[in-house]
Amino acid sequence: MTLPTSSLFPLSTPLPLLMASPQAKGDEYHKFRESAKEHWDSRRSYFQKAATAYSKGELEYAAYLSDQGKIQTKLARETDERASQNIFKARNKGFENVITIDLHEQHVKQAMRL
Repeated sequence: MTLPTSSLFPLSTPLPLLMASPQAKGDEYHKFRESAKEHWDSRRSYFQKAATAYSKGELEYAAYLSDQGKIQTKLARETDERASQNIFKARNKGFENVITIDLHEQHVKQAMRL
């Protein structure tokens, strides 16, 4: 059995990953979150397509799509983490009291890791 041709396996084009600047502005945070949302949406699409391909018996293609979904998962998590760090630095750069931090706009899991 041969693998499907590369035309059936389009290269995934990951969305550009934004790099956090040392002093973040609120607008950058939203760009990171939007990029992460697009990665999560892409992940969901790859996994749905993988399930469909698997149910049709197209096992190699399903495995390929699943791998692409895993890549999108990794990219989404990395981008979410950048957003978290970005907004945390922006909102807390002026605090001298290390006990007081601003966790607004943080996702729960990310806030717990800060």
